[in-house]
Amino acid sequence: MPATTMPAAFHGARGAACLAACLAVLLALPALPARADTAGKPEVPAFMDVVAGAPGAAPAVDIGKLDEAVGDGMVRREATAAEKKVIELNNVMFGIYDANLKKFIRNLREQNPIIIGLFNGDGGSMILYPPGKAPIVAPPVAPVYRLVKSVGHSSMAVFQLVATSVRDPAGDTSWRAPATAYRASLQEALGSLDAIEMTGEQRAVMRELITRNIAFLDSCLGKGTYTYAELEAFAYGLRPLIGKATEIAGLAQVEHWTGVLKDWRRMLGDDWGRTYAVTNTLYVTRRNNILFTLLAQQMGREAINTRLLLLETSAFQTKPQQMLELLARIVADRALGKVFFSDYYLMDSELLTDGTRKAMTDLAAQAGEEVLMPPLAPFLTNAWPWQTSAEFGTGPSQIDWK
Repeated sequence: MPATTMPAAFHGARGAACLAACLAVLLALPALPARADTAGKPEVPAFMDVVAGAPGAAPAVDIGKLDEAVGDGMVRREATAAEKKVIELNNVMFGIYDANLKKFIRNLREQNPIIIGLFNGDGGSMILYPPGKAPIVAPPVAPVYRLVKSVGHSSMAVFQLVATSVRDPAGDTSWRAPATAYRASLQEALGSLDAIEMTGEQRAVMRELITRNIAFLDSCLGKGTYTYAELEAFAYGLRPLIGKATEIAGLAQVEHWTGVLKDWRRMLGDDWGRTYAVTNTLYVTRRNNILFTLLAQQMGREAINTRLLLLETSAFQTKPQQMLELLARIVADRALGKVFFSDYYLMDSELLTDGTRKAMTDLAAQAGEEVLMPPLAPFLTNAWPWQTSAEFGTGPSQIDWK
């Protein structure tokens, strides 16, 4: 297969929901006003500026060099000798906390079953830690999930290949070499479909998606150029096929994890009601998170935010030990909250909330401004951990695949 250099985003692990989210720009392009680019070039909508660059922008500068000066982003005034003695109390506290963390994890592992749900490119993975016993790693989702997701992502790859040069593809030829290489990869994948075990319907969806990707790249490469209108038409034409791809991936993922969780529930018996479960997410997969929703289906509404937690992390994939550490910290802090403040779930919230809300209210009043703060929910809430209300939203909440 030809060597292809692609952006790192193409190699990130994403689930079925993320497949749809990643392709949202292809399928639901917002109706923002178009504008005429400079020098009579074809019109490209304003929402493409981050992808394709703004029209008439100055030559690119080395942003990486400019940003190096920030370092870790921490700006501190050098503390005085007296201040350092006070600050050291907090530093020592963190050391005590870290030393105790292993005890927290050990105690939690001995007393409660734990399920770790991890985000990956195969439809997720799950690990069951029975109390005091060796962990059980669940088998993976059926291979068709990974295959159809890869094919669906290939359309996103085509978009990324050409979108950055869409303002002047004839003049900016940087897209041609990677597009040629990726076109060869698409052709090899197309030729491999008949050798892979899957249903006829699954094969037909993947074949049509790959074929359309190839046809679009052939058109661009053959002419040595393309327009935004052609890119948009290509994207809109894929909508029904991508919808079918997400259905294939979603069914494989849901059937698999539902079966796994039901087996574990039967195995644990009464201990199921004491089971903790955590799964990780990035911002783009937080809303309608699949693994969390599947866990909630089996654990019940009362488990949400009490024994079932969604942990937002900064990477697509997280190590099981990191998840255990985060869970142990949360549960241990709940005990602290109960002792200090008589509420077991208080430490699930920012402790400085009351002080900062008062300060914001007072400062806004002094400036004659209206204060904007979220309403306060009880510390214990079984609400879904993402937006579910349409009160402050506009536009669709689901993709129209037609």
